[in-house]
Amino acid sequence: MVVVDTSVLIDHLRRPSAESPYLRLARLIPLGDLAVPLIAVQELFAGTSTRYKKARNEMLGLIMPLRILPYT
Repeated sequence: MVVVDTSVLIDHLRRPSAESPYLRLARLIPLGDLAVPLIAVQELFAGTSTRYKKARNEMLGLIMPLRILPYT
């Protein structure tokens, strides 16, 4: 399992290109083996972009396939 940091997700959301670190990682590792800590999800939702439906949907589409790790 590879845990994806908030900064990797934010970078991809700001500049979604074929060479974003997130997409490069997703090409190497099956999505089932990628995870994101719950605190990172909270950090993403604390951002101002979640006020906009399109940005919120893009963010949800990015994190929904990932395994979400609880605080424990």
